Amino acid sequence: MDTLPSLEDGSTPIVSYAVDDDETIAEAIVGAFGAVGVDTYDRDDPLYEWIPIDRFERLGWGPGRPLRVSTIIWEYPTVITNEAIEIYDE
Repeated sequence: MDTLPSLEDGSTPIVSYAVDDDETIAEAIVGAFGAVGVDTYDRDDPLYEWIPIDRFERLGWGPGRPLRVSTIIWEYPTVITNEAIEIYDE
C-alpha cells in the first residue's frame, strides 16, 4: 500500500482495535499493534519517534469530537479515531 488509507478506498484493516473509555490514545495504539503481533516495547524506535504523543493527547479525543488521523507507524498505514485504531498491511 503506497498511500494512506482513506474513507473511500475500500481497504480492509488487518486489525481494528476498539479504544476503551479509560485508555489514552497512546495506550490504544500500543494495544492495537500488540494485536498485530508487533512487540512495541522491544523496538529500537519507540512510538514517540513516529508520532507526537503529547500533541495527540491534547487533541481532546472522545465522544462528540470526531477526530481522524491517518499516518504511518512502524511502517504500517494506521488510522486513529476516538473510537478505534485501524492498522493496515504494510
